[in-house]
Amino acid sequence: MPAKKAPKPSAKKPTGSKVTKRVTTTTAAKSKQTSKSDSSKKVLSKKAPTKAAPSKPVPTKEDIAAVKIQKNVRRYLAKKHLHSLRVAKRKYEETLEEIEKEAYADMVKAERKAAEKEQQIQADQRKREQEKLKRVKRMLEAAFDGDRDEMEAIVREVSKADDEGGVRRDEIGQIVRRMHRLEVVEAADVNDYSALSEAAAGGSCEAIQFLIDRGADINSIGGYGRTPLYRAAFAGHLSAVELLLQQGADPRIHAEDSCTPAQVSSIPQVVECLESWDISITEDLLDKMTAEQKRRADETEKRKKDEQAKLEDSMEETQKESERLEKILLKCYHELEKRIVEYDTMVSEGNEDMAVLVMKTVKIAEEDVKVAKKDARKGKEKFHNLRLKSRDQAKAMGDLVGLKCNFKELDEVLFKDVGGRLGESGKWPLLIDTTGQASVFLRYRDSNYLCTINPSQMKPDAIRLALLGAIRFGKPLVLDMMEVDMFDVVSDIFEQVQPNLMNDVMTKEILKDEKYMSLVRATDDAPYQENQFLHQFAFTFCLIIVTKNSSPPQALVDKTYPIRVVLPNK
Repeated sequence: MPAKKAPKPSAKKPTGSKVTKRVTTTTAAKSKQTSKSDSSKKVLSKKAPTKAAPSKPVPTKEDIAAVKIQKNVRRYLAKKHLHSLRVAKRKYEETLEEIEKEAYADMVKAERKAAEKEQQIQADQRKREQEKLKRVKRMLEAAFDGDRDEMEAIVREVSKADDEGGVRRDEIGQIVRRMHRLEVVEAADVNDYSALSEAAAGGSCEAIQFLIDRGADINSIGGYGRTPLYRAAFAGHLSAVELLLQQGADPRIHAEDSCTPAQVSSIPQVVECLESWDISITEDLLDKMTAEQKRRADETEKRKKDEQAKLEDSMEETQKESERLEKILLKCYHELEKRIVEYDTMVSEGNEDMAVLVMKTVKIAEEDVKVAKKDARKGKEKFHNLRLKSRDQAKAMGDLVGLKCNFKELDEVLFKDVGGRLGESGKWPLLIDTTGQASVFLRYRDSNYLCTINPSQMKPDAIRLALLGAIRFGKPLVLDMMEVDMFDVVSDIFEQVQPNLMNDVMTKEILKDEKYMSLVRATDDAPYQENQFLHQFAFTFCLIIVTKNSSPPQALVDKTYPIRVVLPNK
């Protein structure tokens, strides 16, 4: 028989009391476990306390928008600040350029003012020259007429003119005054007849003695080789002939007609006087006169050299003192800048107490600068006054630099170099022309002409092209400085074209080994490029510096061959 299956457990749900009991039991167990875990956590926390990791806040849309706004604002402010800096830089550069232009214009104005003063001095000099010519004419007429009073009045006028002209009464001044008196005493007409010759022709012994006493040359040679004795003998003035012989007149001198004074006289007494004269007396008188003239000349030269040496020593001492004061001024400026930087540093650091103290030192430094500037200006003025005195003295003594050249002969001297003096010097010519005629002459020749007081012509590229063109085509480069001393300024602009360029031009180094090709730029016209440059014309290039300043700076004179242009006598 098959075994009976075990009965299946019933699937009836537990009753309510049983479920409640089971849930309660489960809850109690869980709470018990929770309490155990909590107690274990407390125990762990006591054993090893740890910090809870900070939670990162999640940015909201408003936060993200605020960050974007801040970035854009900062970017905008940075761009704005950069733009303002660029504008400020541009304005600064424009201001600096404007200041440079104004400084250049002010310098030219100052030089022009000095030149106008020089022109006024020259105008006064021309006026004095005209008055001198009138006095010469009057002296010649008075000598012939034997008017001693008029001759004395003319000599007094010369002394008065020296007083008005500021001629001093020291040793050099006395030499100058004596020279001026001698000029009017030995004045000559267009035929080279002196006042003494006119007095001899007029037969006035009083006028002859007056002129001889004041240094007139008794054997002066006039027109046709005639001496005062010749003219007195020719006119038949016996007393005048005797006086001239007694004063050292030489009866042996022949005129251009090969005649002696005795041979031209038509008066027997005059002929006899001349022929019977003991010539040994004349020789003794001539020896004494020559010795006396040499003694006076040596004495005058010695006095002049002594006075010039004193003046040069004074100038050297004054220049050293001026340089010392300039160094003190520079040191004061540096000290002031240092104090200003210290003050700015204290202000930026917020140290107000120290800033107040430093400000006091700034004010002291400013006062030191004012005093040093005043002293430096006085020292410089003193040096310039001494230099001006030296120039005036050179003018008065006739020691002006420069080879005298008649304007009509300028082409022969300047371009043809007749006599070879310019070539032998190895220097470029410096034309000293107070009339301005040389500038006009050169401006209308085939030359590259630059006026140094014209800013448009003094731009570096304009100078470069003018110099390069003059070398390329073998023409003169003319630097016309007018009345203004512009050589140092022009030299600085040459340096902007190429370092040491002015020195290379002045020493002619620019012409050696085709060194001038360094001036060529790729943008220049084809004739200036290497394949078309005619180097053979470079050897006919020359630099000509022109000035209206009658006394150019010594530094410029030393670097050049000075030529003083004089107009032909009308």
